[in-house]
Amino acid sequence: MDLKPTYKDDYRVWGIQKRQNFKTQDNLKPCTDGFINTTTFQDDYHFPGPISKENFKPAHAPMGPRPFDGLSSYKQEYIPYSVEPYKCIQREPYKPSVIPFDGLTTQRKDYKGLRGEASKSVRSKPARGTPATKFNCSTEFRDNYTSWPIRPRPLHKYGKYVPPEVAMNMTSTAHADFVEHKISPAVAVCPQTQAWNWTPFESKSTMKDDYKSWDAKAAPLIRGVQQIEKPTGPFENTTTFRADYVSHAPARTLSCKPILTVQCSQPLDNETTYCTSYIPKEIKVCPAGFANPPGYVYEETQPRGHRLYRKLSATQNGNTANAARKVNSVLDYTRN
Repeated sequence: MDLKPTYKDDYRVWGIQKRQNFKTQDNLKPCTDGFINTTTFQDDYHFPGPISKENFKPAHAPMGPRPFDGLSSYKQEYIPYSVEPYKCIQREPYKPSVIPFDGLTTQRKDYKGLRGEASKSVRSKPARGTPATKFNCSTEFRDNYTSWPIRPRPLHKYGKYVPPEVAMNMTSTAHADFVEHKISPAVAVCPQTQAWNWTPFESKSTMKDDYKSWDAKAAPLIRGVQQIEKPTGPFENTTTFRADYVSHAPARTLSCKPILTVQCSQPLDNETTYCTSYIPKEIKVCPAGFANPPGYVYEETQPRGHRLYRKLSATQNGNTANAARKVNSVLDYTRN
């Protein structure tokens, strides 16, 4: 078994020379002077000196011999007003009412209970009658259940009560400071149960007694003009589509499909417009891939490391036939 791939069999190594290193030991010359750590601005800056500015401050006026009175328009025109003393309002002491509190309200005085019928049970009647035999609610669990003996719960024994020797004061703050009021007990407003169980319920209220219903007539419906006339004959499962439908003869459509042509027995040639009109173009190789590019002459190297070449003329280029053959071989390899 041949384990060599197609790439290794068809690949041809180009004879490209290795580029020379243009870096020499004389390029880097370290500075022997000490590093002062100054900037260009510090070296080239010159202090122009202080700039004189014009002073607009007024001159100091000498003070007169007269003393400063300190009078102002507010002090001369101010009129003081006398402030009345604050009157202390004494609150009247609270005095409880002597009249007993009955606790009656307007609702309790004017409330009148309404009598009605006794409420009926809404519970539905049983669908089935009472069974003749009693239902035995025994289950497999109850039949096969084995009871376990349970120990009785131990009772906690409390110690014997010993009353205190000194009498305890049972009065509290509420008992000591409580003020008893003379209040009559509230009278029950709810009527007795037997009073409204036997008489019918009068469904009357203030709203029903004072409100009188109006004899209002319903407004007629607003309908538009009918555009479709209603049928006058008998209606037997007919719709608007069935009544107004007019049948037409089916129109035969014209087929635009081309007629099937008989295939030729000759084989189909593989020539296309692209194959016949295609013009192959020459593939140019970049001259930078060669150490000495054909058709160019080396002139100089820039300080940044860029190499400059000059293109030869047609007469000078005849001497470089070997380089042209090498380029043609590369072009043939790339086309294949």
